[in-house]
Amino acid sequence: QPDRGRMNDQTLTSSSHEDLGAVALIRRLVAEQGLVHWRKYVIAFTLMAVSAACTALSAYLIGNVINEAYVNKNLTGIFLLGGVTVALFATKGLATYGHSVLLSQIGTRIVADNQRRVFAKLLNEGIGFFSDRHSTEFIARVSAGAAAATQVINLLITSLGRDLLTLIGLVAVMVVKDPLMS
Repeated sequence: QPDRGRMNDQTLTSSSHEDLGAVALIRRLVAEQGLVHWRKYVIAFTLMAVSAACTALSAYLIGNVINEAYVNKNLTGIFLLGGVTVALFATKGLATYGHSVLLSQIGTRIVADNQRRVFAKLLNEGIGFFSDRHSTEFIARVSAGAAAATQVINLLITSLGRDLLTLIGLVAVMVVKDPLMS
C-alpha cells in the first residue's frame, strides 16, 4: 500500500516545480516576444482600459437611468441618459474590437516568427533525428507549439488589461455609490 502522506508531498513538490517552470516560461515569453511588440501591446492595453472604464461608467449610470424613468418620470432625462448609455456601449464595442484586432495581429506575427524559428532548427537537424520520430511530431512542433506562445501572452495581457481594470472600475463604482455597503 502506498503511503498517502508521502504521495501528497511528492505531488505538492511536483506542482511547485511546475509552477516555477510556468513562471520562468512566462518571463521568457514576455522577454522574447512581448518586448518586441510593446508599442502595440500598450495601445491594446489602453483600449482595454477604455473598455473597462465604459463598463464601470455604464454600471454607475444604470441607477440614474432607472431613477429618471420610474422615480422622476423625466422623459428628457431618460433620452439624455439613454444617449449616453448608447455612446458608452458603442465606445466599449469599438475599444474591444480594437484591442482584439491588435492582439490578433501581434499573435499572428509571433506565430509566424516562432514557426520560422522552429522550421529553421528542423532544417539543421540530421537524418537520424527525422528517422527516430513520426511526421506528426514535426507538424505539432511547427503549428501547435508556435501558437502556444501567443496564447499565453494574450491570456496574460487580457487578464491584466481587461479583467483586472474592469474589476478595479467596478469596485470603484461600488465605493462611490455606497461606501458603507462596500
